[in-house]
Amino acid sequence: MLLSKSLSFKMRLGVILIVLFISIILILLGLDKVISVQLSKFGVLGAVVAGAFYTFGISTPMAMAVIIDMMQMDGALSFALTASITAATVDCVLFSVMRDTLESNSKKLLQNIRKNHKWLMQFSPAIGFFIFGLPLPDELALALLEITKINLSKLWAVVFLAKLITLILIWKVVF
Repeated sequence: MLLSKSLSFKMRLGVILIVLFISIILILLGLDKVISVQLSKFGVLGAVVAGAFYTFGISTPMAMAVIIDMMQMDGALSFALTASITAATVDCVLFSVMRDTLESNSKKLLQNIRKNHKWLMQFSPAIGFFIFGLPLPDELALALLEITKINLSKLWAVVFLAKLITLILIWKVVF
């Protein structure tokens, strides 16, 4: 999202794919376990820190792995709730700063999807919802949810639920 003014959507998607690849390597090397052990020593504050990093596309994959590791260690629901509350709050602060750009990009993407990928619109609400919980561009989630005007309080609730449900689903699948 922070790169939305300086890079095209395709370029940002490319950056995300590179970051995902690097994150997978770091996770395979066990860095997520080291970070989660250290953050879990701080309890709720550790979940707040991990949740803050769950908002930035570049740090989202590693933050997700760290939060899920923390959920396995102790208090799965409390870590997921705390991280999701923090992530939704930080996201909405960023949304408010980047509102014009996000709304404009969302509108363009929605028009492109309606024109070139009509079949996607039947699944768009569900896909858009979960994109908020994944390290994908937020404009894509906004477009698929057909949000071209941002209402921060409603968006906070959607982002919070999306991040919480995504974390819980991944945690249930992994553990």
